[in-house]
Parts: sequence; C-alpha cells; structure tokens
Amino acid sequence: MNEPAASPLVADESAPLATVRVVDLTTTLAGPSATRMLADFGADVIKIESRAHPDTLRLGPPFAAGRAGPDTSGYFAMYNAGKRSFALDLTHPRAVEVMADLVRASDVLVESFTPGVLERRGLPPAVLHEWNPSLVVARHSLNGQTGRWASAKGFGHLASAQTGWTGLTGERGSTPCGPFSAYTDFVSWPYLVVAILLALEHRDATGCGTVIDQSHIESSTYFLAPELVAAQRGTAPVACGNDESYACPSGVYPCAGIDEWCAITVTSDEAWVVFCEVVGADLSSGHEWATLAERIADRRAVDDAVGAATRWWDGEELVGALQTHDIAAARLARAGDLARDQELARRGALRSLSKAPIGDHLVHGPGFRIDGVASGPDRAYPWLGEHTEVVCREVLGYDDEKLSGLVGEGVFR
Repeated sequence: MNEPAASPLVADESAPLATVRVVDLTTTLAGPSATRMLADFGADVIKIESRAHPDTLRLGPPFAAGRAGPDTSGYFAMYNAGKRSFALDLTHPRAVEVMADLVRASDVLVESFTPGVLERRGLPPAVLHEWNPSLVVARHSLNGQTGRWASAKGFGHLASAQTGWTGLTGERGSTPCGPFSAYTDFVSWPYLVVAILLALEHRDATGCGTVIDQSHIESSTYFLAPELVAAQRGTAPVACGNDESYACPSGVYPCAGIDEWCAITVTSDEAWVVFCEVVGADLSSGHEWATLAERIADRRAVDDAVGAATRWWDGEELVGALQTHDIAAARLARAGDLARDQELARRGALRSLSKAPIGDHLVHGPGFRIDGVASGPDRAYPWLGEHTEVVCREVLGYDDEKLSGLVGEGVFR
C-alpha cells in the first residue's frame, strides 16, 4: 500500500479500557483530546482520516525542522499519541462498506463533524446501530445536534466569544480579547470523555448502545457559573484583568532580572501584614490600606507599591519566602521552564516520546494517577495512514484479494 512500516500496537491487557475499540472521526483539538485520553488507558483508537482530508491539526505548527507536512506537526503529535491512523476516503462510494466493518468490530464511534455531515456520508446513528446495536455513538459539535444554531460552523476561538469568555478577558475598559488559543476546546473535551465512559457503563448493563449529543458551547459555559449568577442579580460581568473582589494585592508583579514575574494573592488583612514583613517594606506607610476594602479602593496604588518592592527580589526566593508564610505566590513560568521541570517529568505529567521525522518530543500525561493502574501515552503519534493495512487485516479480516481491490479503487488514500 506504499505506506511506511506500521509501529506495533502493544496492548496492555490489564489496562482499564483494553477491551474497548474506538473509531475516531474527530479533528483539531477537543475530540482528539478526548479520544487520546481513552487511548492513554488502553483503548485501541483507530483514527479515520485521508490525505484529501487529514486532521486539521496535522497542518498546525510547530513543525519538525520548520518543514510543514502531515507527519511533522508537534501540535498533532501531542494530542494523538497512542492512536492508530487509518486512511479512508469517506467520499468514496465504497467507504461505507469499510466503515460498516469497522463499526461491527468496535465499541465506540466519536465524531466532531458539523451536524448533518455524518448523515450525508451515509452514516447516521440509525444505520450505525443497525450494524452494531451496542455501539456508543458520541457526537461532539459546536452547538449540539439540534436547535437554531446546530448547523453553524465555528471553532474554539469563536466559541470563546459565543460563551462570553472574550468579554471577560483583558484589562478593565479594554477592547474585548479572547483567552489564549482556542480556550473552549481545552475545557469542553473532558465532558465528552465522561459521557463516553457513562455510555459504556450503560451498554455493559443493558447491552444497548446509545447516542451522545455533546455541545461544545454548553460544556464551556459550565465555567461561567459566577458570572451567570451575577447577571441574574443585575450585575453585568466585565473584564477586570488580574483584579479580584476577594483579594488585594492580586496580580503579577516584577522581580529581579529580565522579564521575570511573580504572581501573588493576598487574601486577608492579617496576610497583608505578613506580606509587608516578608518583602521588607512598610507598604501601608502614609496610606489607609489596613483593610481589604481600603486596599481595593486604592488598588492601582497598592499594585504600584507592591511592584516597587518585589522588583528587587529573585523570583524563586520571593516565592519560597511567601509560601513559607502561607501566602499564595508562584513564579511566572514559560513553556521552556515547564519542559525542563523535573517534578513534572517525575510525576509523568510530561513525558518524552520519539518518532521520525519529529524525533524526541514531549507529550502531556493524563494529569492524574490511579494506584495500581498504568497509563499512556507509551507510543508516539501515527503517520497518516500508517496502520491502514494492519487494521484491514487484523481487525477487519480482509484477505489479499479484497485489500488489493479496495486499494486499486482508491478507497484508502
């Protein structure tokens, strides 16, 4: 099939999801993050894509050696470790035949198309359940499968505006600006994982499959509860930078060195006194700053005074001194700092994998540990179409004749 040799699938039969096979029709970030979590705990995740329609993230930088290509994206490598890639052109008339065989051999199908695309490909849930009545069909879309906005196109950057996040980030009085990256992609996908696991529990109890309709927007609004409550009481939430109603000072302040900063939050009047003693400055001299209300009323002057005191401190030393006295503080870290963090490496939060052409690269771990349960990722990302032949033979049971016929017709590309 003119594909590179596939890396082996090393299955850990003791993994919690070792008996689960997932057909992954998701793209970009939210869906692939969910299916990667399933792969981390043993699921055989078969990613469906084609050279005509690869996962969008394969086109996202950074690229190995700066060369863009379907197998060189570090972004893709992060969110697709541990999966297998199956090159299938879903627009081909015989693709439905292959999908039927995949569905019959699988437990879960996850898709993130705009509502209606799966139906136009001849793969509506009703048909999928004819092929496999116990299949869990998980559908992730921007606004859900029904309703006025179901067919609207969009992604995380637009969802940040639609869910209200864009109006809450930035400095007070500034033009609305979005949170970093496609923020809602990062906060919505865990709900998809939970829904899939619950649906599998339901299947195991009843023998019946089901359909999950997960809305990217609805999942992301979960994190806006305080703002929604305030709005019900007639208070319009606004962007306020680092300001907090329960703490002052609360912000990011300069430290000694070039572009060195420390985040500090002082939550009580007693802590304010201790903070002043630690930094070695009588910050309240000449001011009425003894109470939280007084500090908040003069917040900008407080910030200026705190910054003038912290700029002489080494960031790590200041954090250590404040933490010793139970004052919340943390040095501002850059990505490079995290990549070199030995504690993150020790706990498996960041782990190194290797695969050409990217070579050695970091991927994140699950972010939690379960006693006695190992987790991935242990295998690097798949090349596009890397596992097409092995899946056809080992999962679908295709012989040479059928495989060569489908290849000749251009079903796999």
